[in-house]
Amino acid sequence: MLTSVALAEGVTQQLGPYNVSFDMKSNMKYQVQPGNPIESPTATLYPLAVVTDNNTFSIIEIYESKEATDSTADMWKVITGLSLSRIGFNVTKSEDKVIDGKKGFVVTAEPFPQNTAAPAQLTQASYWMDSKECGECGPVSVGTVRIAIGSSYPNDVTDGILNSLKIMKSQ
Repeated sequence: MLTSVALAEGVTQQLGPYNVSFDMKSNMKYQVQPGNPIESPTATLYPLAVVTDNNTFSIIEIYESKEATDSTADMWKVITGLSLSRIGFNVTKSEDKVIDGKKGFVVTAEPFPQNTAAPAQLTQASYWMDSKECGECGPVSVGTVRIAIGSSYPNDVTDGILNSLKIMKSQ
């Protein structure tokens, strides 16, 4: 696994067949840590961690499904909120957001009082690179490539990542 240290500059990283770039718009030092692909019978996960210290991080994950799956944004927004609650966070804000030119969402949460080891805030965002409405399926969308972003950075740094994130599949 390659690790690089960056400071106040854009990041470009290859993750499997995907080229990922973003700019944190921050002067803080951070390490970019690409992970090895994780294969399962139904999908491949390409993870990337951006770490400043033990409690300040961002994770960008590319989930490439082998089959089309439900990519309806409202459903994924509910799943994300429930997942945050399960790990000890209370959702304080949920909104639609265009990320990388695609329809996505951002969910912001704070830890429940008993979750004392957690960061002060956790943001989860997601979008699908290839989501398409499925006319014969009803009011749902389907896709095969979901991007999930998690961040404990302050809002301005997280916004820098989300507003500049570009992911392209190599030809």
